[in-house]
Amino acid sequence: FVGFFGYAKNATIKNVTFAGNVNAKGQFVGGIVAHVNGGKIENAKVTAGQIYSESNHVGGIVARVCADTEITGCVVESQVSSKTGIVGGIAGRVYGVTIKNSLVSSKGAVTSHFMNSAATSNFGVGGIVGTIETASAYGKKITIDGCANYASIAGNFYCGGLMGLVQTKDASVPVEVKNSLFFGGIKAV
Repeated sequence: FVGFFGYAKNATIKNVTFAGNVNAKGQFVGGIVAHVNGGKIENAKVTAGQIYSESNHVGGIVARVCADTEITGCVVESQVSSKTGIVGGIAGRVYGVTIKNSLVSSKGAVTSHFMNSAATSNFGVGGIVGTIETASAYGKKITIDGCANYASIAGNFYCGGLMGLVQTKDASVPVEVKNSLFFGGIKAV
């Protein structure tokens, strides 16, 4: 777990700015937090630099989110990239989350260049979230509201301006996306 904070459980992280680079070989790499299990992230900002991993689960704000976490008012202005996938401008992979009023700036980009097609069943690349997966054991709902991505997206599997991949493995967990926009470009590589 690599980030400004490695792991946070039921914590509130508020009004923090990270301006620098994160370069890692392993998975779970986030600009602010690597892995969040409940709690809130408010008004966090990641500027300049690059958030990068040679593995998967990379996010501009957080790499992996579980347990109905709230992310509000966050901004990413960095390059967010992974060599193997599951990468998102705000969050790499989410199971239970509400992301509101958050932005990925045109100063950044979200990219992945994974070449092994045998292992890409859940490796999304998205402007806000790379991979959404529903599982009631990890969260009761997933909501993306009032978010914007102006960054470019590049990857070779499941690329999207807002979300790369949405897997509804548990129909009891609703996924709602509203009042959000993508105003960048997508490049298949």
